[in-house]
Amino acid sequence: MLAKKLVNIKRRSLIKRLIQCGAAGLATGGLTYARKPTPTLRGEKKIIFVFTPQGAVAKYWNPIECARHFVLPPMSQPLDSVKKHCVFLSNLDMTWSGHGYESRVLGMNFSPVDTSLDNQIADHINQNRSTLMPNLRLAVDAHNSISYRDKQAIPFLTNPAESYNLLFDSDVLKSTIHPLFRERFENISPSMDFDFDDASEMQIELAVLALQHHRSHIATIMLGDSDANISSPKRNLENFHFAVTGYGPRLGPYIQFRAYLSEKIAYLIKLLEITTDSQGVRMIDNTLVVQVTDMGDGGMHTANDAPFLLAGANLHRKPQKLVYDVQGKSEKNLFDSIANFMELPSETFGQEPLEGLL
Repeated sequence: MLAKKLVNIKRRSLIKRLIQCGAAGLATGGLTYARKPTPTLRGEKKIIFVFTPQGAVAKYWNPIECARHFVLPPMSQPLDSVKKHCVFLSNLDMTWSGHGYESRVLGMNFSPVDTSLDNQIADHINQNRSTLMPNLRLAVDAHNSISYRDKQAIPFLTNPAESYNLLFDSDVLKSTIHPLFRERFENISPSMDFDFDDASEMQIELAVLALQHHRSHIATIMLGDSDANISSPKRNLENFHFAVTGYGPRLGPYIQFRAYLSEKIAYLIKLLEITTDSQGVRMIDNTLVVQVTDMGDGGMHTANDAPFLLAGANLHRKPQKLVYDVQGKSEKNLFDSIANFMELPSETFGQEPLEGLL
């Protein structure tokens, strides 16, 4: 188990302390708390892909419009506090679904260059903005990879302590990190046994820190793989895969697990909201978060109405509802929209982008 000092730095407590620091005007580590969003996209574009397995049940995930307001149902409800930054894609029908297809998650199988979207973007960005890690790949409880180059899977960093030591490999670099994060990471070691709850939060924090300090401009995070062998003893959640498969009367555990993963996405978005980059811009305003998955309804292994989500990059700088109806188009259209947004030379997957989304 983690040292007591680490365990005591809880997620909500950490965010609360960071917000207090920002509100007080503390500049150390580039944290702030701006109440008004940036009106236009400013600074260098960044992107974070997050994979969550097992999809979601549409009626428990998609926002419900009620009297000109949107209510988030149980699976997405933890995102309520950050929904102003989010766009939920409804009626997105994937071209495939099921377990064991990690190579398809970011489109390697659809790409004419046999390379997943994250690496295509990383290669393009790195031509002009070289960094330590063109694509920072971080995973928790994942034995497979969604990141491919030339049909070859690329491994992920799975140990938060090793990730930290690789990213911030000198005392000078470590001194630039906000003291609260530095305290958190200086009290762990690669030999520790990290549970999913702690490891996922630390990998998310490292992704934000890496982008903030120009160690990378793109991060790809896997919260499990398509086997979904995820458990959280702290929440009494045992094995996400078995909680979902043929759920029938066991819909409750599916909802609880999916809501639990939504908490992780919300944590990422909140961190981006209270963190500024080197130009003083809130990272939420120039970082696009893309949640991807491997199916629609995980219990039925369907491809319909898959729970894809976008956040950040000041998506609401132009008229944009919380829900964007894809109208039966696929992840290929979404990926081409993202490729265009990140200024890749051409449409990567040969589908038309989703009009007005990005």
